[in-house]
Amino acid sequence: MEYKDFNITNGLPNMVLDINVDNIANGNVWVQTIDEIGQVQKTWTKVDKLFGNSAIFNSTSNAIRDIYSVTSRENDQVSIVFGDGAFGNIPRGNIRVWYRTGLNLSYTLNPDSFNSTSMNMDYVGSDGNIYNALFTLSLKSNVTNASNRESVASIKANAPRFFASQDRMVTAADYSIFPVTVSENIRKIKSINRVHSGHSRFRDLYDPTATYNDATQYTDDGYVYENNVTNRSLVSLPNSLNGEQIYKKYIRPMLGNAEVKNFYYTRQGYTSTTFNSNSDFNNTTSGIVFRNATETDITGVFRWNQVTKASGSSSGYFTKDSIVQRTGLVQTNILKKASLNSLVEFISAPYQMGYVKTITVVNGGTGYTGIPTVTVNGVGSGATATATVTSGAVTAIAITNAGSGYENGTTVTITGGGGSNATARVILADSNTQWVKVDRLYKDGLGDDTADGIPTGNDNTGKGAVVLSGVIEDGARVRRIVPVFAKDFTDTIKTQVVNKIDSKVSFALRYNSDTQQWHIIESGDIPANTTTLNAVSSWSRQYEGNTGGTGIDNSWLIRFNYSSTQWEILTRKTQMVFGSSAKLKFSNLNFNSTFSSETQKPLRDCLKVLRINPVSELDSTALGKDYKFNLFGYFVYQDGYTDPHNVRVTLADPNNGDYPTNPEAFNNVLAGQTIKLGTKTVDGFDYVCYDANGTTIVNGKANLHTQYDRISDINNVIDPAITNIVDTYVLMNSYDRQFRTWAKYDGRTETKPNPPTISELTNMFEVLETKKSISDQVIYRPVKYKILFGDLASNELQARFNVTKTANSTLSDTEVKQQVIRLINDYFAVENWDFGEDFYFTEMAAYIHNNMIGEISQVTIQPVGNSTDTKELFEITSAGDELFLPVVEASNIIVSNSIVSNSTTIAESTGVSY
Repeated sequence: MEYKDFNITNGLPNMVLDINVDNIANGNVWVQTIDEIGQVQKTWTKVDKLFGNSAIFNSTSNAIRDIYSVTSRENDQVSIVFGDGAFGNIPRGNIRVWYRTGLNLSYTLNPDSFNSTSMNMDYVGSDGNIYNALFTLSLKSNVTNASNRESVASIKANAPRFFASQDRMVTAADYSIFPVTVSENIRKIKSINRVHSGHSRFRDLYDPTATYNDATQYTDDGYVYENNVTNRSLVSLPNSLNGEQIYKKYIRPMLGNAEVKNFYYTRQGYTSTTFNSNSDFNNTTSGIVFRNATETDITGVFRWNQVTKASGSSSGYFTKDSIVQRTGLVQTNILKKASLNSLVEFISAPYQMGYVKTITVVNGGTGYTGIPTVTVNGVGSGATATATVTSGAVTAIAITNAGSGYENGTTVTITGGGGSNATARVILADSNTQWVKVDRLYKDGLGDDTADGIPTGNDNTGKGAVVLSGVIEDGARVRRIVPVFAKDFTDTIKTQVVNKIDSKVSFALRYNSDTQQWHIIESGDIPANTTTLNAVSSWSRQYEGNTGGTGIDNSWLIRFNYSSTQWEILTRKTQMVFGSSAKLKFSNLNFNSTFSSETQKPLRDCLKVLRINPVSELDSTALGKDYKFNLFGYFVYQDGYTDPHNVRVTLADPNNGDYPTNPEAFNNVLAGQTIKLGTKTVDGFDYVCYDANGTTIVNGKANLHTQYDRISDINNVIDPAITNIVDTYVLMNSYDRQFRTWAKYDGRTETKPNPPTISELTNMFEVLETKKSISDQVIYRPVKYKILFGDLASNELQARFNVTKTANSTLSDTEVKQQVIRLINDYFAVENWDFGEDFYFTEMAAYIHNNMIGEISQVTIQPVGNSTDTKELFEITSAGDELFLPVVEASNIIVSNSIVSNSTTIAESTGVSY
């Protein structure tokens, strides 16, 4: 902030004070009258220069007479214009003009440039003493609102439209024109009247699209199935990126991918009887005892000792035979699996699963002279009971041993005792169980020592040495453990991976749950690179770690195949697909955590398979608990079509550090069942869907009762008294510039720029609140880019372009590539596209042909993920808040001298071929 003082002894009407300083921010100018020592006597009011009351004309009835307006001059210098004495007061005395200057630059402040800045503040404590608090401040995201001054061309384009709006927003055009005047940082804007006057008021009170309010929907036609896929992506060569950069840009994001985690957590041996060492990463029950012959016998049991508890967490320590246990990888017993971020299941008293809770007499029978024998029949063991006979009939059955391991279908027979026809019904029960994540380990879970060197299990603050993500009561016992799935490499493995990339050697990566680390598989130990051997169905741990050079280790999760033109990266994933046959549609989804407009707590779109669903078609017993899955992504086909009836879900929970809250939820819902998938045809395109008469059998379950929670991404509830709701979509210059720079020079997932939030846009446009109609409410929504074609695009949108030169072409292959890239970028120029507009390859190919007549004869597009599909990428859709951005490099274009047949082809002589 700077200021300039003026001493005015003889003021004049419409007096002008010039501030001859460059780059003054027009909206940050203030005028005061001060005395000789600088004390403020009065503050002047700024008025508009063009519209309504101004310094030149002000209503004589207006009580505010000390007014001024600001006039911009060349290089963003300004002049202060005062009234003429009739409509506004003439300035006299000492006038101080405050102003703020900018740099006239477009730049970005990233978190590294404002990190760990400290400030002190004194405060009075509840005890009356003065204390000093130290605050450390850091940026959590980029600040991108700096911009250059508006160009002359932009002023010429915007000024007439701005003047036509007459300083107010009334018509539909006003809402797309007037907001541009707020900032030079606006690249493109579009307004849509989402809810108009006369529209059903029910929309305001309950919005089923969850655009403005959170929404919950229920259906009984849900289905879920397992879709195992091997994703393929390419890194074109030659490439300016080194091994370290390729690791950060492509490999590290894969390690934390939610569908790679699905692959890991669904392949655990959750019972000792189902564990398969070839197809499961881990036996969750191995080495664990949670129940002995009697409930009070804790020999060999890993017991939880609670120290503190709070909302959603508890602290304590583990004991075995009353001795505090070391926890994590440094341990030698089974608690080595319980490292940081691992998942542990606890069981409460009576520490039994599938035990006999009660046996109820259905028919007492007749003729009993003695006590009959009661036998519990089923897959479990250990259950015993005795009968009571009164007047020749069985009147009660008392359980003497509840047993364990029994399942639905367990029966009771009553024999002997001289009578007949007595029957009874058995009711089974499970002890309460709960999965939690290990959130903290202090001194390997041992805590501080006593004076005698004995671990206490407590830290130096009075909390337990182990912190869990849920409240586990004292005395609960460990039942199962799933080791952590590491989201990064050790330094050693990372160095080896980078060296492999720099050395241009094929390799693969497998995950070892025992060591809880990633390991490299050498090229000679990986099976041949074929579709069959790369399929998820071929994954096996049978030869895990084999180094014989015979190519039989197929335990990899991520595979890297090198060739002179590209790195091919294959990733094995488990997609969990949820769908609704007719009653639910998935659109306008929010895959990131959002603060609920109602509770103001972080939430995410999710689906719950309700507890009322039966276990299976053959077992009508209810599931007994809800199973929650978080929405992860749209279900997109290889041709770019988004199926509104299907969505991808995941076990990973953002409120649990992106680890599952219940790792076996998917397995429990499916319960080993299968469903059939069929094909539906829409506009000539075939899509997969649930079909009871279909031919493809997959692991899944249908006819589910489900609850779908959609969380609004706008953090306020619309006032139901407002009749018009206008969505204004905004693309910011700073985001546009930053995203394009990132796509061209960086490309790492963790540095990907985010558009401004709705809250940030609302604050920026706050000055327009007095300009809009009183009956309107404007929601400012950020626009983001959707990348097409290049290595940064999503797998289903990556493509290669095949360009055929004419026989008489004078251009080299390199020149053809450069021109095609330039034309693609020109075709997708922001000025040529509207938000939410669909892409058609034929239109782009025709544009390329029209600008390269005589040089090329054909342009085809070949999808990277599935080069055999005959209709891929013909059409690509975008959401209402998206704009296409092609990221195409020379390595994405193949130039040849012969015609290549492809479904999405444009040739000069034949037009479009299918």
